[in-house]
Amino acid sequence: MKETFYFLRDENNRKIVTVCLLINTDLKIIQARGVAICSDRDTPCSKLNAHQSNGPGIARRRAWKSWKQKQNLYLIVREEAVKVLDKVIKNQFPDMYIYKSFYQPAFSEKEFRVLGAVARQESILMGEVETVSNK
Repeated sequence: MKETFYFLRDENNRKIVTVCLLINTDLKIIQARGVAICSDRDTPCSKLNAHQSNGPGIARRRAWKSWKQKQNLYLIVREEAVKVLDKVIKNQFPDMYIYKSFYQPAFSEKEFRVLGAVARQESILMGEVETVSNK
């Protein structure tokens, strides 16, 4: 299982939503998604350190808990959290962020790109990608 993180940014380019994906690289599927949402009072994280109690750490714990329990967890109910999500997703991902933790979620368009990048990286590491020279 590979952990992959991405961020959703506000209009000031601050990372205010952190998403951790648990990707089964053999099956090429997302097993779980954990989400951490900064409130307006929080300072957005600037470093990716998933062992701290910052956005990446919270998102990571939520993803693993969802995967272990094999269910969606932590319904988003705080009005402040919904407002933060509205700033960054602008209705692009309907139903994507109902929970802070998803088990085998449907992919967003961004997650398709992330999954493709992970697959390419795995292929390069395994020596499966050939380079093509321009003649």
